[in-house]
Amino acid sequence: MSEKKAEKLIGCGQWKNDASRFSDEGSSTDDNDSFISVISHSDMDISKISAPLTSMLPHELDSIDQKIQQLVYINQTDKNYHCALQDIRDQSIVSMIFEPSFYGHHQRTSVIVVATANNTYIFDMQALYVVFKDLRKLLEADHPRKIVHYSHRICNQLLSVHNVKLGGICDTFVALCIARKQNKPSTLTEAIALVLKVSLTEPNEIVESRRLFKARPLYQYQLDYLAKLALYQEKLHDRLLYEVVCEKMLRMTEEFSESFDQIELSSDKMLGMQQPNDKGI
Repeated sequence: MSEKKAEKLIGCGQWKNDASRFSDEGSSTDDNDSFISVISHSDMDISKISAPLTSMLPHELDSIDQKIQQLVYINQTDKNYHCALQDIRDQSIVSMIFEPSFYGHHQRTSVIVVATANNTYIFDMQALYVVFKDLRKLLEADHPRKIVHYSHRICNQLLSVHNVKLGGICDTFVALCIARKQNKPSTLTEAIALVLKVSLTEPNEIVESRRLFKARPLYQYQLDYLAKLALYQEKLHDRLLYEVVCEKMLRMTEEFSESFDQIELSSDKMLGMQQPNDKGI
């Protein structure tokens, strides 16, 4: 397929979901029997998290729907590529999806999805072929922080296949383990369903190359699904971090914010030059 035709197929906001385009011509050579799911849904322990978390709010769902309509597909180092890197560089934290990453170094990265506060970018690593120096520098930097799920698989793939050491990692699986007080396996979609009460249906693909996002062209329904994963992963991180992991700190902050009337109005007290009270302030 020519590059021009491919861009037409996957141009975000210009392509209509037409089931007739979902067929995989010439895919009969794929080994359909080689795909084995390592973690089944039955393995997931859905025992309640220590405290109920806030489900997705209506305005958050609307925001995600709007962002999906504006996702940017990148398959060459053009203006969109450099604008995306600048946007990512300006963030304090981003949400990232690497596909396929479940098998670690046994598979080469096909797509990298990055969700920022402004846009969601999908880097077609099969088209770009290599992790260029500017993208590599962003991936290895401690900032922006990178929200991922199952970082051990992702880091193994990036280091072994691309010689990239991912930096600034925030793993939602680790946060989920802290919340559940157990380390039972849980895929990203399972974690999103458990915490956010949102069910993300994976594309029903028969061919392995489609399931692993390796077949080209990528269809719009695949791009939408990848964008949803990144955007909901950011919300998952928000809930787990601020309502579980940092809950004690936030509760102490709230108490502190309401304590002004309980202390003497003196410059020494404000500057912390006197002995702290029973709250340590």
